[in-house]
Amino acid sequence: LKIALSSISNGALVCFTCVASNSILKRQTFALNMTNEEKKK
Repeated sequence: LKIALSSISNGALVCFTCVASNSILKRQTFALNMTNEEKKK
């Protein structure tokens, strides 16, 4: 049971890390796009 629990929490951690890095990347690209739009004006 302990092994199953640790593997589940590991999976959740990996999932959370993926989601977190994805949202950070999206925020960075969004910020970059905003900066580029400002430069065009």
